[in-house]
Amino acid sequence: MAAAVATTTLSDATPPPCLSPPDEYSLRILRLCAPDQLPHIHSAFGSPSAVHPSAFAALFHACAGRRLLFLGRCLHRRMLSLLPWPPDLFVANHLLNMYAKCGRLDLARRVFEEMPRRNLVSWTALLSGFAQHGHHDDCFGLLVDMLPHHLPNEFALATALSSCAGAARGFRGRQVHALASKISLDANVFVGNALITMYSSCYGQCDDSWAVFRTMPFQNLVTWNSMIAGFRQNGQLDRSLELFAEMQRGGFGFDRATLVSVISSCSCLQHCRQLHSPVIKTCYDHEVEVATALVKAYSIVGGGTDDCYGVFSGVREHDIVSWTGIMTSFAEQLPEEAVRLFCLLRYKDYNPDRYTFSIVVKACSGFATERHCSAVHSLIEKSGHSGLVNEGRDLFNSMLKAYGITPQLDHFACMVDILGRAGNLQEAEDLINQMAVEPDFVVWSALLGACRKHKEARIAEKAAQRLMELKPKNSIGYVMMSNIHYDRGNLEDASFIRKDMKECGVKKEPGLSWIEIENHIHRFSVGARHHPQRKAIYAELNRLVDSLKEIGYVVDTRLVHHETQEEHKEERLLHHSEKLALVFALMNTSASKANLKIMKNLRICEDCHKFFKLASSYLQKEIIVRDANRFHHFVDGECSCVQHEIIAGLPNSGGDAQTFAAYHELMPQDI
Repeated sequence: MAAAVATTTLSDATPPPCLSPPDEYSLRILRLCAPDQLPHIHSAFGSPSAVHPSAFAALFHACAGRRLLFLGRCLHRRMLSLLPWPPDLFVANHLLNMYAKCGRLDLARRVFEEMPRRNLVSWTALLSGFAQHGHHDDCFGLLVDMLPHHLPNEFALATALSSCAGAARGFRGRQVHALASKISLDANVFVGNALITMYSSCYGQCDDSWAVFRTMPFQNLVTWNSMIAGFRQNGQLDRSLELFAEMQRGGFGFDRATLVSVISSCSCLQHCRQLHSPVIKTCYDHEVEVATALVKAYSIVGGGTDDCYGVFSGVREHDIVSWTGIMTSFAEQLPEEAVRLFCLLRYKDYNPDRYTFSIVVKACSGFATERHCSAVHSLIEKSGHSGLVNEGRDLFNSMLKAYGITPQLDHFACMVDILGRAGNLQEAEDLINQMAVEPDFVVWSALLGACRKHKEARIAEKAAQRLMELKPKNSIGYVMMSNIHYDRGNLEDASFIRKDMKECGVKKEPGLSWIEIENHIHRFSVGARHHPQRKAIYAELNRLVDSLKEIGYVVDTRLVHHETQEEHKEERLLHHSEKLALVFALMNTSASKANLKIMKNLRICEDCHKFFKLASSYLQKEIIVRDANRFHHFVDGECSCVQHEIIAGLPNSGGDAQTFAAYHELMPQDI
């Protein structure tokens, strides 16, 4: 029995040779396909003359390219009144493609089902529509339905693989890979590129994608870009940079996508500067995507705000992403500049999105002193040591009222942090209780950190209990409550919580610090017990401590709440990982001549903060510490954070919540 719907060969994708050349009327319509003429297409239908089908095909193609759904539907209705239905295969494919590209997949499928004949182009157009608009199950199902009628070509396979990557369905991706191998298309460059992306997206590692990359007989620029992006996506930053270097040695060049991926792989300031040079030479520094990636990279690895703003100011045409990026770089170091930039982008008629609001509200929480508030007195009233509470509250409320943006978890976390740091703990708790979404770990940890600062036990117990329920194996709730009880003199309750924490098998994350010396990363843990130069580091540390004590340094042993002797408490504090990293850098001539940059996985404690302030003055050096919460720039005995983040703070809402949540641990966290 013959199939209800006929299928054709790939040659049917081209117009039938019997079509006659379009007449003058149709040519006039074809000229209206220009971008500036499409809105006036209706004027071309004033004549009752018949329109050639190829004119409609061209117009549908133009509407698809510019996503003009309304105009496309009007043309569809006009075609129904002028041409017999169903149209020929060539026109039907363009109509199907138009609906698929514009996101009306219901209409695209309806056109597809009503087609008396379908060819490979018909199936591939609908496949692409499903994949591009996230209908991944429909895409895979259509591929299966397609096999009895047509073997997929390289474009159909690449589309199906991209859909598997978007849905993170690795098993389906392997099935498509097997099909590609069976029909000898696995070596095709388009299929290979899609395979690299699929394996990188689905399995959290790059072994399979690397195997595909190395076995491809032909590699184009997209191939290299896909592999570099795969390494970056899976955290293999060094391999991403190495592959970029190999790519340049092979003479492949690079494009915008290459630079965005490789810049995002930078793990130190030297990498940023090395990549900044070719960006300038090739004039990509004027393009907003590349510049935004550079700003973010400089901000992450400890570059100065001057570096970030220099890149930002070189962009020809900004977008809201670039504005948000530069605000992010200023929010930690110069929060008043972040607020000023927010006012500037509103003045320039940019519409802030949810990420922009996250940064500006976080910047408002960063104001702690009269000096900061005076810097923006034209924007808000001075708020002393309470931060920009009113400004933050106004911004938070304006999200929905003025911009139609529904506050998300990160916005609530920032607002709780602002209120809590200002001492408005009850208002912060009320805000959490009124949330339309379930508060997450970061929201509760922000409230608990504020309770620690203000020694509020009642609200803290509720926040700690919620943290323990959300993540039973995370130590934040236990440690924070233990600290609060110690601060209030409730030693018995604090000891009980510590005992409970031990019985539940909950362990704190160990403190680690890193410093780069001569292109080599040196890692330090508490005490550096396994470091080969441990004795020399201790000796140098003792000399530095003696010198700092002469200018006022006193080890803050009150931070050690364990029942240990005083000298052991002092030893615990002096052997924190960031202190050891600093001393090791001073022992190396090449590092000691430059400004020192230390990375730390936890938040810097109060004692280390005081230590670094005095060390910067004594050594006459700029010392940068990037801890879990912000950059600390120590210069001449002062820190850029003005100590407002040491007691309580909010994890960086732009990062991974699970990672940053651990940074609300008890100070000092290295103990």
